[in-house]
Amino acid sequence: MPNAPLPPLPKDVEPQTLEAAVDSLKARVAREATQPVHLMFVAFAEEGRSLGGILVHAHGPVDALMQVFERELYPGGEAAFMDAPKGETAPESEMYKLPLRADLKRIFGHVYDGEGNELDV
Repeated sequence: MPNAPLPPLPKDVEPQTLEAAVDSLKARVAREATQPVHLMFVAFAEEGRSLGGILVHAHGPVDALMQVFERELYPGGEAAFMDAPKGETAPESEMYKLPLRADLKRIFGHVYDGEGNELDV
């Protein structure tokens, strides 16, 4: 997957030049690096279809996405980032792979949709 296309820039980012985009990304990485590492879920979707998600330990969204690319786990599409509730942990064996809903239920004991409703898995 090293040749997978990069996801598009967020809609609120409109750099005038490549240099400005790089500077903006460097600044974001520097800001994130001051945050503690925590458990995050990175979900991927394309044209309304889920491509799965990955549990990572990261400082923030940019760090999480960089880890996904470094591990060649990017399945394509756009990424959405969710912080796990404070204090939640996941076994190391469940990190950095594409878990199924049933896996998430087994790890955390519950799974919620985008509106906060618990899903029956």
